[in-house]
Amino acid sequence: MYGLGTLYERMSRSDEAMDASRRALEARPDFADACNNLGILYARRGDLERAREYWQRAVAIDPNSAAREPPQRLRQEEGSATP
Repeated sequence: MYGLGTLYERMSRSDEAMDASRRALEARPDFADACNNLGILYARRGDLERAREYWQRAVAIDPNSAAREPPQRLRQEEGSATP
C-alpha cells in the first residue's frame, strides 16, 4: 500500500495517496514512513496541525525518521503552499 501511495503522490493524485498511506498505516501501525508521507500530504493541503501530528508520530516510532525535523519540513511545505 505504501508504494501505491507514493506512486499516487508522484501522479499528483493526493486523495488516493492519502487513502493508500492510511491503509498502509492501518496494516502496520509502526510504519514511520507512512506517517511521514501523511504529514507531507496534510501539509500540502494546508492542514499543518494534522501534518505535525503525523510527523511527531513518525519520530516517536523511529527517532531517525525523515520527519525528525518538523520545523524545517513545515517551513518547506509552507513555502511551497504560497504562490
